[in-house]
Amino acid sequence: MPVLSPSIKNLVTNAIFTAADLIDLEKSIQSGRAITEDAVAIATCYVDTLEPGVGSWLKKLLLEEGRRQRAEGRRNCSMGR
Repeated sequence: MPVLSPSIKNLVTNAIFTAADLIDLEKSIQSGRAITEDAVAIATCYVDTLEPGVGSWLKKLLLEEGRRQRAEGRRNCSMGR
């Protein structure tokens, strides 16, 4: 299994990843206590733990994080010129 950030490990220990867990994950990513790769790991390696409906919400979070990271990457690249 992939290594998850310490603040995220407890979200998958009970073998059920709920909507409340996803809210915690999103807040952890925004605060820097977790990284987008944690969400990717949950979406790919722990998919069988997702409560019904959480998968689509997790996919939306990953899409939003990807867009944000691409925008930051472009901004950082242009700053170096």
